[in-house]
Amino acid sequence: MARGRGFEYATSLAENTAELRSVASLRSRVFKEEYDKVITISETIPAEQRSRILATVEWDRLERATRGGGALCVASWLGDRCEEEVRQAILLETDRSTMMVSRGHGGGEVFRPLLGSLDITFEREEGEEGRKEIPGDVLRQKDLLNLREKYGGSAKVGYISNVGVLPAARGAGVGGSLLRFAASKALERNIRYVFAHAHKRELDKLLYLKHGYEGLSGDGSTVLLGREISTSASSATAQ
Repeated sequence: MARGRGFEYATSLAENTAELRSVASLRSRVFKEEYDKVITISETIPAEQRSRILATVEWDRLERATRGGGALCVASWLGDRCEEEVRQAILLETDRSTMMVSRGHGGGEVFRPLLGSLDITFEREEGEEGRKEIPGDVLRQKDLLNLREKYGGSAKVGYISNVGVLPAARGAGVGGSLLRFAASKALERNIRYVFAHAHKRELDKLLYLKHGYEGLSGDGSTVLLGREISTSASSATAQ
């Protein structure tokens, strides 16, 4: 359990259907503007129903992406200790659909608001069942960096995407915890280099730079970043 600004939180994999549904519901809120640009839904449909549709689309994508282990979904959720003012701000941005269910000390169910999530996709062998494509510019940059020569063998890489944190929980280390946890999972697969894209105009680029990523190339409004990971990244569950 890590401690942020006024609250505790934990980071782990979101694996079962209920957890992936909760992550999808969170993303329908955090990424609403991005979703609206690529998913067309009639304006006559009420906002709450539109949000459920977006969450269903993302949940279906998550189920397919994580099936077979080609990608993992990492999530952070609120712990027991939280200042009341912070808790209320978080609850205003969430509902039951964005919560993880766990067992309390008395054995009853405890609903914990999700604070953020990301996906990490692992490069796999060509033609391997369940393979999810890594973006082409990532693979081109992999060749430019001579990773095969540096690490030997096929030198598979990881790709981090869909990094998002609830507005009320930002600035408290949640994003960094997600990145460190993802790096630890990459190391478990003997992956030593990870990539990510960020919008040039947005602060998420600073999050990556703060955690050891460097800018590698830019195309239009986005920049490709990458970093080498080492065994020190295994302390990923936030400090």
